[in-house]
Order: sequence, then structure tokens, then C-alpha cells
Amino acid sequence: MGRFLGIGIDYELIVSEKEAKRVFSSLEEVTQKILDEYNVADVYNIEKIETDKDTLNVFTLKSEIIETELYPFTKDFFSWRFPHGWDGLIADALSSIKPIKTLDELLEYAKHSDRDDYLFQNDEFGDNKTVLLNENNGKRFYFRRNSFLLSADGKIFMECYNEIFYRIAELLKEKYRNYKISKAIDVYITG
Repeated sequence: MGRFLGIGIDYELIVSEKEAKRVFSSLEEVTQKILDEYNVADVYNIEKIETDKDTLNVFTLKSEIIETELYPFTKDFFSWRFPHGWDGLIADALSSIKPIKTLDELLEYAKHSDRDDYLFQNDEFGDNKTVLLNENNGKRFYFRRNSFLLSADGKIFMECYNEIFYRIAELLKEKYRNYKISKAIDVYITG
């Protein structure tokens, strides 16, 4: 079926002590690097979980973030990402999440969602994230994440509608707005 360009919200990050010690000196060092690099101390609760095989630090999206920001953020994101509304699809998706107030409610919704558009479904196929390269040894650190989808675009969809590329170009133009040449940036498929 192919791969998709997904945009999602990570509701859980799982950091393994075994993997951490392969790249860094400790689980605590990696945890601090994640907090510093991604600036997420106010977004996730962190719980240390001991298993028979490993020790894990599990970052879980705070329920108060879901309660206060899920609906307004998603509404703003969808108006930016899907400016034409997609024939009521976006209004329907928004109405389905409006009553959700906790992470557990969101996970329950995602588990039972059979939306054809994949919005708010648990993304089982997403790649692991890469934390910083360890400057001391040149190794990369990977950790697991669990997320739900806000948007998924396959190659044909991207080629036909080009909206996601237009949105990425907007972000690049904003990032480099101090340079006039940035107004000429475009994002597209080539080759």
C-alpha cells in the first residue's frame, strides 16, 4: 500500500534505559536531553516503570493539555492544513472530538474509530524518533513513540492536491523570513 506522510500528536514517548546506556551515560541524561531539546516539561508527565527486562521512562501527554487545548488546537490546525474543509469532513472530525476531555477518552476514541480519513486514529506505523546525536560518541539515540494522526498523505494524494507541500513551503518562508530569497521557496516532488 505504500508509506504516508503523517502529522500526528505524540501522546506517549517511551525511553529505554538499555538503549539510553548504549548511547549516553544514563536514562536520566537522555530524559533531560529530551526535556531540553523538545521543551516538553509542561506537556508530559514522566513515570519510571521497572520491568523484568528494562527500566523505562514513559512520557505521557498531560490530560489537562487534552482538556484545554485538543479541540481549539485541532480546529486551528485543520483550518490551516485543510483550508477547503473537505466537504464537511473536518467539521465532522471536530465534532467527534469536542467532548473529549482526557487522554484516556482520546485513546478510547482512537481505538474504536473507523474513520476512512484516519483522523485521530492511533498510528501504528509511524517511525521512531531520533533524539540528539551524542556529540561525544557520534551515536544516535532512538526511542519509541505512540501518536494519533491529524493528517496522512500518500504519494498520489500529494501529487494531485499539493496542499501539504504548499503548507510546508509556508513554514519555511516564515522560518527564513529575514531573507527575501525565502519568498521564492517551493516544496514539490521531483525525480
